[in-house]
Amino acid sequence: MKTSAFLKNIEEGMIKHSSNSNLGASIDLAGVTEKLNSLILKRQQFKDSRNNTKILAVEYKNEFDSVTKFLAGVERILRAKLGINDPRLVDFGMEPYKKRTATPRKKKPTNPDPVNS
Repeated sequence: MKTSAFLKNIEEGMIKHSSNSNLGASIDLAGVTEKLNSLILKRQQFKDSRNNTKILAVEYKNEFDSVTKFLAGVERILRAKLGINDPRLVDFGMEPYKKRTATPRKKKPTNPDPVNS
């Protein structure tokens, strides 16, 4: 049985049997009611917090995506204005593009060695 349901049953039973002085002296009805209300409140706060966290996660992702697009645009502008290889890009936290150098291709022998073929 769930704790909150059990607490609710205890509370209802205490109210129903309030005339029994043995029970009233052993179990505090106000304490049971307080524990039940506290548990219900904490459960609701937890649910609200979880929902709020989901909303905040979506908002954060949207903001992050927006900032990423903004920074990509800023990077393109800086590279266009300064040049893609300009060393001043380092001042903006960017690395200049390295110039590509072609790797020399191995030449195929024109006369293959018939002995090793």
